[in-house]
Amino acid sequence: MLGLLAVAIVALAGLVVALLVLSRETKRLTQGPVPSACARPAGSEARSAPLNLNGITIDTPGSIDPTDLLPAVKRRLAEPGRRLSLLDIEVRAARRGVVDLDAPGAGIVYRFLLSAQDPHALDPPPPEVLVLPLTLHPEEPGRALASSKDNTVIEPTCVWSAAWRAALAAGLPESEPFDAKFAPRTDTGTGTWTFTSSSAGGTQLEIDGQSCAIKTR
Repeated sequence: MLGLLAVAIVALAGLVVALLVLSRETKRLTQGPVPSACARPAGSEARSAPLNLNGITIDTPGSIDPTDLLPAVKRRLAEPGRRLSLLDIEVRAARRGVVDLDAPGAGIVYRFLLSAQDPHALDPPPPEVLVLPLTLHPEEPGRALASSKDNTVIEPTCVWSAAWRAALAAGLPESEPFDAKFAPRTDTGTGTWTFTSSSAGGTQLEIDGQSCAIKTR
């Protein structure tokens, strides 16, 4: 009698273990594999966490307005007794009016002229060009002596977002990536936004950096 009872207990214990194993396997198959922490799901939103690049804190790396960062860039490059003057702003692979640093080839490069605060001071330091890139690709800040070709420009009052809307109204394709540059115009020296779409024979438009008016050659 005791022998039969022992056999029954062993069989019952085996059944309980089998049911537990089956329950765990069913749960694993239902939930599917655990996603990698590094993977970015297809169609997910752009990066939103703050990012620090070359000393500049970027609150929304997936949606950057290049002129919004100008004050921070100037604070980063400022030096006592020296004057900063804008040379140009280069924007790479923007889309729909913003720069997403996670997009292929995307980035912003700021160039400033660093000169003596008092050009009549005794033995003033020579003017230099400071370059500050903001990109996820390896690109270090640069510093070199200025040349006669380094012409400064008044900072734009037609800010990035307004210039993009003007370019859009003038025919810049809305859905295509594009490059842009704010720099002095070669013939007049006035600050101008130049937008170039990435399509074959891409559209190129010039927008006045102060009034946002479309410029013609």
